[in-house]
Amino acid sequence: MAELADTFGTRAVADWTGAYLRSVDGRVAAAAFEEEGVPVHITVVETGQADRLAARAAARSPLRIGFASDDKVAVIHLAGAASPYLSSPIAQLRHLAQQAARIAARRPLLCTERL
Repeated sequence: MAELADTFGTRAVADWTGAYLRSVDGRVAAAAFEEEGVPVHITVVETGQADRLAARAAARSPLRIGFASDDKVAVIHLAGAASPYLSSPIAQLRHLAQQAARIAARRPLLCTERL
């Protein structure tokens, strides 16, 4: 498999999830993906709407999953979908990044509320 270098200098195999994040959010999201053992290629952007950035990231990702944030929300988008798959307030960025990684790994999502 070909290897890609992400913006933080680590190596990742070609099966990766794409992410467009503000620099302040990049390390938090990278840690969440790393905890789940899922490669992520992060592109740092400082402007743009999270839903549009996530759709763009999904289109570029070999796994067809994109993750992005802006100053208000974090979003998971699946390539070809008309709207985001999941979104949450920016305060929940790490948790949503972990959910994106679990989707990429085809593992169940984590439930944060008692049913």
